[in-house]
Amino acid sequence: MKNTIILSLLFATIVFTACSSDNSSSSTSIQTHTIELKTYCVQDTTLDAIGTYVTLQKYDILVNDEKNTQVEIYHDENNNKKVCLVSGSAHILRY
Repeated sequence: MKNTIILSLLFATIVFTACSSDNSSSSTSIQTHTIELKTYCVQDTTLDAIGTYVTLQKYDILVNDEKNTQVEIYHDENNNKKVCLVSGSAHILRY
């Protein structure tokens, strides 16, 4: 009985390993890009000014580099989220 279980597990391991379509490992590596937030907010919040801000994408993470960092997020005419720096330092992690 014990040998049957061990042989079944060994067979299952071989089958699942052989089903791989390439030679890469089964874990997926996710690449991130760091985007420094250097665009400061301006007093004029017209569409032209907002157009110069950094556009946020789905799954972006906004990271404060300094304790008292402040950012503002606006929506442009296409409902895209735009971010600018009020004070401090920040960056965006993009996946």
